Amino acid sequence: MGEQRRLPILRVVPVGTPAFWRFQISNETGLIWTGKEFHSLGGALYAAHNTAAAVAQSILKSHFGDIPPQRFMVPLLIEV
Repeated sequence: MGEQRRLPILRVVPVGTPAFWRFQISNETGLIWTGKEFHSLGGALYAAHNTAAAVAQSILKSHFGDIPPQRFMVPLLIEV
């Protein structure tokens, strides 16, 4: 069996005030993403939750950069 890779647990954290929310990415130890690494000081701020979530997804994907993605095709029926 191949090597087991442990993914970090990431979350998007709101900072600021409800009238002016900004978002940061935090790992399981409370360190904040700076744009290059997780650190206790500083940290990148994102204007939209969706942008921070997309960056978090990129961080997670970078842990498996050498493994090609698998694609599946399935039939889909949607009735409204």
